[in-house]
Amino acid sequence: SVATSITSTIDVLCVSNKIVEANQDGSNRDKFEVMIASVDGQPIHCQNNTVFTPHCTIDDIDDADIILIPAISEIEKTLKTEHKLVDWLVKKHQQGIIIGSACTGAFLLAETGLLDGKLATTHFSAVNDFKHRYPKVKMKPEHMVTDEGNLLCSGGASSCEDLALYLIEKYINRKVAVKSAKMFVRDYRRISQAPYFEFEGNTKHTDTQILLCQRWLENNHSNNIEIKNLSSIASMSQRTFERRFKKATGYTPLLYLQKLRVTNAKKLLETTDQSFDAIACSVGYKNCGAFRKVFVRDTNLLPSEYRNKFNAKQAGEIVRA
Repeated sequence: SVATSITSTIDVLCVSNKIVEANQDGSNRDKFEVMIASVDGQPIHCQNNTVFTPHCTIDDIDDADIILIPAISEIEKTLKTEHKLVDWLVKKHQQGIIIGSACTGAFLLAETGLLDGKLATTHFSAVNDFKHRYPKVKMKPEHMVTDEGNLLCSGGASSCEDLALYLIEKYINRKVAVKSAKMFVRDYRRISQAPYFEFEGNTKHTDTQILLCQRWLENNHSNNIEIKNLSSIASMSQRTFERRFKKATGYTPLLYLQKLRVTNAKKLLETTDQSFDAIACSVGYKNCGAFRKVFVRDTNLLPSEYRNKFNAKQAGEIVRA
């Protein structure tokens, strides 16, 4: 497990309890009683050598309202060994208990089959693996939190706090949720984790012709490229190329090219003072307005907002001020 997804969730929920007590924004039944459970009652060892002593085993849980799965640090190992936990989650879901996951905990939730046909999110770096393992799940990696009624997911690591705040608003009220966010100096209602994405083209497939085209795009995406000409690089017809490219990578050729260009633009916004018009030209766009729309769609931020958020010089100026 990832310690933060356990401690941060507990901290936010417990602060909401104190706010309810202090401000009488609810009643005692509106407070969260939080317990840590492990499969066998043994200590939980996290990736940073933090060790948690659980309050109970999963078999001791009879009347929980919500079960939250923390982020998983060793996905492959966990999925191979935690069959009892998967079966237990299915049983608890059938009993009407709400189940949520933080970050890569979505893999364990998806392993139950409960997410098939439903919306989910996870850490951006794990999206390609998730889509490959669970093609029936409607993965929405840009979402910070997804809610399918009794199945919830949150995105990357710290979004466990967003999920906790979402639960506070849903089961207590918005006022307590806002106050809890303020206590942690956290932006309330963060909707998208798209600004944090680092695009990595999916190369974990066996279609060598498509891999060849991907490598070519990575080296030439700043040039003037006609999508219709890419099929010749892969030595196949246009229709076959588009079908195989989408099957292998999960993206259409045009969207893949756009993401490569946005990735390059993000790096330039983070490290240079170039205008966005100049950046648009340098990554292969003649029409700056068109690329601005693509950039905003992909990051959920205006270029200026992205630069203010991630540019090292900008951050330094804020610190010095």
